[in-house]
Amino acid sequence: MSNNLYGYTDYDGPDLSHYNNTKNKKKKNHVAPMTSASHVQQQDNDNHNNDNNDDDEHNPLQVGLWMEGDSLAPPCGSSISLIHCILEFGNVSKQDVLYDFGAGDGRVCIEAYVQRQCQSCVGIEIELDLIEKGNRMVSELVGVVGCGDNENNENETSNDADNNEETAIAPPRIQLVQADLRVILKVLVRKAAKERKDEAKLEELRGDVGGDSDDEHGDEQYENLPLPTVIVLYLLPEAIKEIEDSLLYLLKKDCRIVCNTWGFASDCIVKPIDMTEVHEKNGASTSLFLYTPECYERLAGFEYMRSVYNS
Repeated sequence: MSNNLYGYTDYDGPDLSHYNNTKNKKKKNHVAPMTSASHVQQQDNDNHNNDNNDDDEHNPLQVGLWMEGDSLAPPCGSSISLIHCILEFGNVSKQDVLYDFGAGDGRVCIEAYVQRQCQSCVGIEIELDLIEKGNRMVSELVGVVGCGDNENNENETSNDADNNEETAIAPPRIQLVQADLRVILKVLVRKAAKERKDEAKLEELRGDVGGDSDDEHGDEQYENLPLPTVIVLYLLPEAIKEIEDSLLYLLKKDCRIVCNTWGFASDCIVKPIDMTEVHEKNGASTSLFLYTPECYERLAGFEYMRSVYNS
């Protein structure tokens, strides 16, 4: 087994039981939802296997091993029950464009689309084997819940084809992209700055790459990615700190961020608008942190009150 897949053996696809159409019935054997009970059983099996393979040098889940690497994220996926709590906590809806940075096998994106019918779900992951596993699951969903090309635009595209040879093809509803999340964030920040006509930010970005546009041209393959309205993070504290500036820029307008386990550092200028503790049936307890543009409104109010107090 690939090192990267050790922490992603507990998920084979979403629960499609509420899709009662014919296509779903043909696909029902694919469904293998990770319920709380099966998650507990999986943990028991994993613990047993780990006890019998303590000397497995290829297992990245050995205690103390993965924390010493240069990974930006834990080498394991969240439970499906926790993902559903994240979607609820973030108030994710069909109007949202959801990003998962450090997406692993794409489970957050897949569940977000199936459970919430998001406009678009984009997972960014550096490891190819995890992307391949996720894309296999997505391919089995195409035609079942419409996660391929945007179905709402298919007829329009077909009708306009004769009149417009360059009619754009709608992007997939679920996209799993193999890339460094820092590169994608830079692309998204640049795109947001252009939309906001933020010349100061664009100049700053140009300065970061030596004053030319070579870097922008090098990222052309990602330019069609949509701007997020929801970002889900399950990253290590050091990783969140590294990309903090980019995340805060996107947060300022029409975007919210849900952090799993670790939020922004205590010295960050914004504080979570809400926090909750998720207690799962298997005994696991996980902290969730929600950040919205309102964080900046609170910050402005705090700065005003401090200026009044100090005047």
